[in-house]
Amino acid sequence: MAQGLAEQILQSLPRPVWLIDDAGLIAFANEAAAHQLGYRDGRDLLGRPSHDTVHHRRPDGSAYPAEECPVLRPAGTGRAVTSEDQWFIRRDDSQFPIAWSAVPIELDDGRGIVLSFSDISHHRQRDRLACQRRWADADIDRHSLPDRFGAGRPLDALTLYIRDRVTDPTLSPQVLARAFHVSVRTIQLTFADAGTSPARYIRQERLNYARLLLADGLPVAVTGRRAGFADTGTFARAFRRQFGISPSAYAETLSRTGPESSVELG
Repeated sequence: MAQGLAEQILQSLPRPVWLIDDAGLIAFANEAAAHQLGYRDGRDLLGRPSHDTVHHRRPDGSAYPAEECPVLRPAGTGRAVTSEDQWFIRRDDSQFPIAWSAVPIELDDGRGIVLSFSDISHHRQRDRLACQRRWADADIDRHSLPDRFGAGRPLDALTLYIRDRVTDPTLSPQVLARAFHVSVRTIQLTFADAGTSPARYIRQERLNYARLLLADGLPVAVTGRRAGFADTGTFARAFRRQFGISPSAYAETLSRTGPESSVELG
């Protein structure tokens, strides 16, 4: 009776919830989870491998191995995890960003995971608008390019497009090509004329925006997400490669010296 009552309670929750067993298979999914992912009901998800069903691809299209999946980590560590740095895949193959919590639970056959999540697409839109305001507050002229890029060229429109959407982790040369109805090769050649590449320019804009967010006192994990990085690890590695210091060390330095101070970066 208690088990039946617990299942009724989980089914009634508006937040998507499911249970992953010790083999990584979906043992239970409530209606909210099924509907969020485009399935008819929770029974359509039962017995499917959780990671391979909703989490096998990163936002940039690259494969996401199960052994690197933080959602499955509590099964091994026994510790709960909460974050906002992952994207799930719907039944129609579209992706959406999630806030999620994974809690270990002892099952008859081993340790499983109770996973709950929510769609935070509207937060991403809010972050994009905040990004545009933040650039304006920093007195960055979004209607022209730095002198080294020149003016009145296709690069103007491309870089403005990037800066307006830098918080979107799916932004890529392919996205630019589709938006401007040209080939990826054309996008690459346009940036090559300025001595850079579209991927490098996107990464640099994300890192520049991340520095502003860190100066505002945001945590590293939140900064990475809001700056358009797929996960905190990717952000931290890119920041260190670019500036020679980790984002956490940079933030700590700013906390000691104040956001208005000058922190020497590599």
